[in-house]
Amino acid sequence: MQSFHSVAVSSPVKHLTNLIMKMSEIKDLSLPELNKKLRELGDELLKLQVRKQTGQVERPHVIKQTRRARARILTMVNSLIKQPKLTHKLP
Repeated sequence: MQSFHSVAVSSPVKHLTNLIMKMSEIKDLSLPELNKKLRELGDELLKLQVRKQTGQVERPHVIKQTRRARARILTMVNSLIKQPKLTHKLP
């Protein structure tokens, strides 16, 4: 008879540590890279929320971390979009 603890369970949230970034790391990314990260985090958040509803999330705090990482990226994207581009110098 095999005990519950001896069964290896792979966690789908292990790769989230690569997606969740600090603001200093986010500032170094270009707009296309930020959009890619935003899409990846959105997909992961959707998966986590579905798993939460079915009772399969073993680390629910990851949902909060993912939401906050997405908000950081959205903040940076919005600031880049609103930032005026200097095409010429004023005298």
